[in-house]
Amino acid sequence: MVPELAAGIRSGAAVARQLVYEAEGLTVDLRLDSQSPSGKILVVGQVLDQRLPRVSPSGVSIALWTPKGQPFLEVSPNESGEFQLEVNAQDDLRLLIEVAGRKTIRIPLANLGQSNVG
Repeated sequence: MVPELAAGIRSGAAVARQLVYEAEGLTVDLRLDSQSPSGKILVVGQVLDQRLPRVSPSGVSIALWTPKGQPFLEVSPNESGEFQLEVNAQDDLRLLIEVAGRKTIRIPLANLGQSNVG
């Protein structure tokens, strides 16, 4: 027998997570997508300055770090503050966003193991 889903739900398995973080006068909008069957996670995001909506701050650096504090993937956002990272699914990664003249924002990306996104 197939289990019934609640009204308005189209699927029993989610493959994406949407997150918004606000800190240090910045808004970080993230989307985490599972790339089945490769087991990779696609992290798509945008960094915006809360004082100037729709404007990306200058001097932004974005990196993924391991739980042991080692950077392993680094990117720079485009002029709109948008960025994209693809990583093998694993737990306890940290997304670090550094903006010139501000503190570093640390965003935990917990539970990104293959079966945990969503």
